[in-house]
Amino acid sequence: FQITDSPLLEGQHEQHKLAETVARIRQMVQTSTKAIVYFPWISQIRDVLKLLDEATRARVAMYYSGVAQADRERALRQFKTGEVLVVLATKAFG
Repeated sequence: FQITDSPLLEGQHEQHKLAETVARIRQMVQTSTKAIVYFPWISQIRDVLKLLDEATRARVAMYYSGVAQADRERALRQFKTGEVLVVLATKAFG
């Protein structure tokens, strides 16, 4: 999905993009859809994580340069097995 295609709401564009991203991730988890969601900035990944409920968060992993190598390997392994459905990543994922 392309969040930049969201409507521009005066003074609320960033909040709208964040809310839309969270809603899409929740939908992916609820429908057991595997996905890698790319973000340009790590801060955006952290913002999204703060808004996810606990049940959704349990099925989401992070993958970016600031995440320890062992945690990145675990995220990839869990994504491959389906334990994790959505990976929030920067270009470090590849």
